[in-house]
Amino acid sequence: MAAALGDSLGSFGECLHYQTIDRKYPILPPEVYNSGVCYSDDTALRLVLYDTILDSDVNAHNFAEHWARRVVDNQVYWISELFVTTLILMGDDPHQIGHKNLLGDNAAMAADPIGALYPTLDEVAALRAYETMSVCQSGKGLEGAMAVAAAVARSMTPECSIDEIVEAS
Repeated sequence: MAAALGDSLGSFGECLHYQTIDRKYPILPPEVYNSGVCYSDDTALRLVLYDTILDSDVNAHNFAEHWARRVVDNQVYWISELFVTTLILMGDDPHQIGHKNLLGDNAAMAADPIGALYPTLDEVAALRAYETMSVCQSGKGLEGAMAVAAAVARSMTPECSIDEIVEAS
């Protein structure tokens, strides 16, 4: 949930350069922090993954099934994420959809719960992230998801060092 909190705190500045944020919001305006809970597509996708985890095995087919039901709001999700929904609904193989999508960070930003499922098993977490997050990414985008899942899994090793977490990722 720390990721969701961070996302909520920074969602007002999504896609803005840090200098633009500094210029536009030298002091965070009350309408931003008093407007209630807000978050970006990163947390929204993580919530889809949580639903998958709670409902079934974590794999591309189950994630795609949950994705198709939940990733539909163009006010929350990016066009590339809605494109994935369309391909799922058209019956494309969930393992191949990521190869048709734009390169992005959505798989990496949502993959941390996979690492939590496999504490200390960083290679298993990375492979499970590869299998599951292929729904939305391939190449570097998918490698990012693998790195995040592996880092989270390794971080759960007792007395783990930061260097070990970086190495796992």
